[in-house]
Amino acid sequence: MAAVFVKIAIAGIILVAIAAKEEPIRENLKKFAKWLKRKIKGKKVKVPTERRENDETEQDAEGMEALLCPISHELMTNPVITPYGHCFQREHIERWLESHDFCPLTRQNLSRRDLKPCYTLKYAVDQYIKLQDKLKFE
Repeated sequence: MAAVFVKIAIAGIILVAIAAKEEPIRENLKKFAKWLKRKIKGKKVKVPTERRENDETEQDAEGMEALLCPISHELMTNPVITPYGHCFQREHIERWLESHDFCPLTRQNLSRRDLKPCYTLKYAVDQYIKLQDKLKFE
């Protein structure tokens, strides 16, 4: 049942990326979808919630980039999306906007009121965390 919800979340994220016409986001989401399919099938793959040395393959880490904040490189548990289609961890982008008035990725004008919650990405991250917790007990 959880696999169905994860697939729905991935489909929603891909639709957001397609709507935003952001090729890098779409590519990362495709890699994430492949990674998740391997994970659901029971193949062991470890991905950290922050960047550090571990035993994962480089390809698996690239697939998870869509879930990491571009500012902190940590798993986004409270993601927001900009009008330009990029997602950030709310706390980090708000801290950035305290001293800047532009998006750190596009350099286009951006303010706090432009940020919207990204519920689909939050759901995907929540499912990823649940999957990681489940694997710890197996």
